[in-house]
Amino acid sequence: MKKNSFQKTLFGINSAMKAAESVIVIVTVFLMAIMLIAAVFCRKVLNNSLTFTEELGTVMMVTITYIGSVYAVRGGKHIIMNILVDVLPMKSKKILVTVTHLVTALFMLILAYFSFNYLMSTYELNRITSALRIPYWITLIPMVAGLFFTGIQFLVAFIMNLIDKEDIYVGSERKYSEQQEARSNQ
Repeated sequence: MKKNSFQKTLFGINSAMKAAESVIVIVTVFLMAIMLIAAVFCRKVLNNSLTFTEELGTVMMVTITYIGSVYAVRGGKHIIMNILVDVLPMKSKKILVTVTHLVTALFMLILAYFSFNYLMSTYELNRITSALRIPYWITLIPMVAGLFFTGIQFLVAFIMNLIDKEDIYVGSERKYSEQQEARSNQ
């Protein structure tokens, strides 16, 4: 399939987002490992707990989960129920996958909207975290961003399925045929 300027722009933005997500997840996992090792060392060797580690660990786990979900959707590596898709003829597969991507995108964007409203309500209440003493709304940013960008990724896959008349995209960077190949190699 020859790419037009819209598709080139879409792929460029997608690549930049992928790089940013990779860095965020890698740095978060690395910092989480260091923090947990330091917490165990302080507790067991120095007999003095680091009070912020549980709270910060929770924020990091939320970050990994929500930002990692965007990464998984892009690569078509999220949980997919293929039992119905596998038995359908090609045209029906394409329709089902395309509609599913649109519905999932809308659902994720609605969740992002509600989570953003929750973030704003905590901002207005001036809530702070108990151990870190930072504004609570800051800890919600990864959730809101993750839901929003997951919705965007499903929307991109939906658009890819509309544009490309031949292939079925399970993610913006993965085709259905590639997924089937990977499953058969396992």
